[in-house]
Amino acid sequence: MGIVYSDLGLASIGLTEDEGVWSGTDSFPGGTGNHEIITLKFLYDNDHMDVDGSGRFNGDDVDELESYLESTDPELLERFDFNSSGDIDQEDVDVLAALVDAGLHAGVFGDALGNNGTVDCPSPMWAGPTFGYTLGQAGYKITLDFDLDGDTDSVDEAAYEALCD
Repeated sequence: MGIVYSDLGLASIGLTEDEGVWSGTDSFPGGTGNHEIITLKFLYDNDHMDVDGSGRFNGDDVDELESYLESTDPELLERFDFNSSGDIDQEDVDVLAALVDAGLHAGVFGDALGNNGTVDCPSPMWAGPTFGYTLGQAGYKITLDFDLDGDTDSVDEAAYEALCD
């Protein structure tokens, strides 16, 4: 499952895209030239942004990336050195956190109620989540899409039931 980045309004803030890389320049008032702002490498898929290897991109990946501050590991740099500084720094962690905050994450599987980061299993007071929706429909919840294929079908429902047993 991918994301249509033209829908994020990046062009409206002056960024341009070249083969999936968004970048732009900004002038310093009274300065002698332009400086490059953060280059966002939107070659996004869930696996690309999954720092901790859990199979889902979410806030846990921000925490994991923070544990790699000052790293020069080539694989990490390729995926997460958003400001091209040559190491993983706090600015890179902040960009990843902003992507999570912007809703570009898969959440915690089973967090069916309020995106609070915990698994919500049905109780007698709650009938439970509804499955059978696809990406784009109002009832679709990525936190119930176990295999992240854009629908909440019987595979996802079975995984949720197994999680709550």
